[in-house]
Parts: sequence; C-alpha cells; structure tokens
Amino acid sequence: MGMHFKLSESIDSGFEKERFAYLDDYMCDLIYKNKDIFSEDVDIFISLDPYGDKLFTSDEIKLLLNASQKIIQKDIFDYLDSINEFENCDVEKEEFIEFAKSMIKTCTFALANNKKIVSQGD
Repeated sequence: MGMHFKLSESIDSGFEKERFAYLDDYMCDLIYKNKDIFSEDVDIFISLDPYGDKLFTSDEIKLLLNASQKIIQKDIFDYLDSINEFENCDVEKEEFIEFAKSMIKTCTFALANNKKIVSQGD
C-alpha cells in the first residue's frame, strides 16, 4: 500500500485533488529498513497508516519537510547507494529523488502559503 500526498484543506476534498507525490511500498520499506541511518527524522513517514488518511498540521508539515530533506542528504544517499540498498529494496533511485524533491517543494509551498497536506492510502 502506497501513500498519495496532496495539497488539500480536508481529507474529504483531497480525494478530488491531483497528487504531487507518491510514496510507494518499496520506498517506505527502504526508509523503514534504514531508519537507524536516517534517525528519528523519518519517523513521520514510518508512522503513516498505508490504509488510512491523514491531514497534516503545519508542525507535521515541517516534519515532512525535514524528513524529505534527510532521505536525500548526500552522505546518506551515497552510503545507501554504495551498499546497493536501492537495488536490494527494488527502489528506483531517480523515483526516490523525485519523491523527496516533490515533498520538499510542496511542503515549502504549503508552509509559505498556509496550506495543508493530506496523505491518502491506496
């Protein structure tokens, strides 16, 4: 079960919105499997219910932003690449980078414009 992330004012109105980022199962597994490397910064991704929906507060959006920045931090990313972790977890590096960049861009926009983000499980 993956997670769709959308800009929306409520969970209900989020169903009709276009997603800006998608965290698939394999990416989530890679984050979970390497949570010690990422530290508690990625707990916001790990705690998501893949079957449920969540409306993020501005403080939680800040956590999403921080987690998204952390997962593509150069030294961590290079380390995961060096141990073939992307291949081992069946994750396309480019898609992982695109997910993180989309999250960073949208979280920054949401915070600057007082918008909300919704995550919705598949």
